[in-house]
Amino acid sequence: MCYFITVVAAGLPLSRLNELALTRRIVFTECHNHSVATQLRPDETYLAHDSVCDCGTELGSRLRTPSKRHSVDPAGPTADDWLTLIHSAMNAGAKRLGLLYHWYTHDVTTETITVARKPVPVDLLTTAMLLELPEDTLVMVTRTGHAPADK
Repeated sequence: MCYFITVVAAGLPLSRLNELALTRRIVFTECHNHSVATQLRPDETYLAHDSVCDCGTELGSRLRTPSKRHSVDPAGPTADDWLTLIHSAMNAGAKRLGLLYHWYTHDVTTETITVARKPVPVDLLTTAMLLELPEDTLVMVTRTGHAPADK
């Protein structure tokens, strides 16, 4: 079907995250996926963004050549947009903010995903790291020096 980059947030209300994300052309909504929810911590919320998919975005198209159906979307969020959003969210009080890159064969709310976790302190996060997001690994950005162990 398609690549989607979904988000896991802790410690920052959805409304505040959306205020920060609007300047990056991203709007988030809660994503009710039972498979993912069972793998999250109690203070974490699973979020999807309003794009049709990420197949044509800079991050989403890195593993696949966009097809006619999924041409590169120059208006979609770039790696720099994601990096800026993550830094802004952490500066606004988020405890953690993670990105999950997955090839969905079903709807984002019904897909079964086994999620690995990779904590990354915010001061070590780079655009290059975002361009190398591993599939099915929640790259969880943490405050400097606070990289918690896996769930």
